Amino acid sequence: MKPTPFPSNGRGLYVEHHRMREGGNYFVILYKNSSRCISDKDPKDVWRVLGTAKYTETGKALKDWAVEIAEKNLPKPELDQAKLKAEGFGPESHPEDPTTHTKMIT
Repeated sequence: MKPTPFPSNGRGLYVEHHRMREGGNYFVILYKNSSRCISDKDPKDVWRVLGTAKYTETGKALKDWAVEIAEKNLPKPELDQAKLKAEGFGPESHPEDPTTHTKMIT
């Protein structure tokens, strides 16, 4: 997948988010002549890399961007658990017999 760069990259800071089809998503951070790869399970770790610079306007924007990107890429639940508990799962959730509208060929 194509990485999503941080809009305010520049002046010694480069951050991008990599979304993976298989495996975990992660951020790549290049700051102060070092690079780091951080999982997006805790997006505030991206912000913590900046040290004292995290209180600047760019640092605050980076924190908001990282949290937004991480939340947007969370996996969606496939099943509605409340509906399954209310209706059941399997034959008890279907009120009519599935063979009532069929005809037998002889």
